[in-house]
Amino acid sequence: MRHRLLLLAASCFVLTACAAHAPKPNLGRIAIRPFGVDGNVTQVTRYDGPTLTLATTFTANLEQRLKARGWDVLVGADGVEAGADTVVSGSITRIDGGSRGGRAFASVLFGFGLTSWGIGGSSCRVDGQVNRRDGTRVGTFGAEQKRRSTGYFWIYYGKSSERQLRECLVEGVSPAIAGMINSGGYSGGRLPATAAEPPKPPGDIRTPSERLRDLDALRSQHLITEEEYTEKRRKILEEF
Repeated sequence: MRHRLLLLAASCFVLTACAAHAPKPNLGRIAIRPFGVDGNVTQVTRYDGPTLTLATTFTANLEQRLKARGWDVLVGADGVEAGADTVVSGSITRIDGGSRGGRAFASVLFGFGLTSWGIGGSSCRVDGQVNRRDGTRVGTFGAEQKRRSTGYFWIYYGKSSERQLRECLVEGVSPAIAGMINSGGYSGGRLPATAAEPPKPPGDIRTPSERLRDLDALRSQHLITEEEYTEKRRKILEEF
């Protein structure tokens, strides 16, 4: 009986350890294309500050979080994926600056150190995808957060929308997306689907010599004119 209890305890320990250290997805070296703010996708409300700064801050923070989890990460613009196995890309798709006046008013109304219950708070959202370098889709992701105004001094409530949005992206959305990439469990993606390209017809698999012989046969059978023969022969020879 004692041996059975010991065996059961050891089994539980092994199962717990395996669950706690689940294998990472096989992504290899990860390239992050700089996230942007696409006017066709992003909804911007109650905010007229710099958006490129927000996107740059988010990209840098996502890079740091993935590196902290042990991933080999590259960041750059065009061509960054050439040295990577997996490519992460996406956009900030929602920017709502909230109301700075509302945040300040809430602090006065509810007193120092009390929550404003989200009054005047900002919100943000990021959507993106993870693809293999050959274009194979690994997963799509999306995460959003509403930044509440909480703190111990009323001036904190009245802080700028840019600072609120930066914290929304860095402290709320970035860790959520880094966690999805790290675990391989993707959810919430809302990127618009791109139309699939129609399949290309298979090319002529005959060699130039075979095509010239076939062309000569058509000419000898008077199935093409002399002008057509000359033009098609010229095109075949140009493909060498």
